[in-house]
Amino acid sequence: MADLTPEDVAKALERLPGWSGGTDRISRTVPCLPEGLLDRVHAAEEELDHHVVVEQGVGGTALVAWTHSRGCVTDRDVELALRINALLDHPGA
Repeated sequence: MADLTPEDVAKALERLPGWSGGTDRISRTVPCLPEGLLDRVHAAEEELDHHVVVEQGVGGTALVAWTHSRGCVTDRDVELALRINALLDHPGA
């Protein structure tokens, strides 16, 4: 697991439509989650042995990723965000 530099995070965000953030956290807010999506996100989390924080708010549901033990964004956070985007792009798959 590698900690990401500001440049690494900027490059990663170019591949992560809907996500924003910096070296401390990356996040994506989804106005309306498709039915069953969180169950599929949890399955992806288990596969990677890594987790996002899910925050319910007025503007929707925020999915926030960072590696708690490192206090920053790592390559594993980017991988999980990519998987979440794939799930959002194909909610029924």
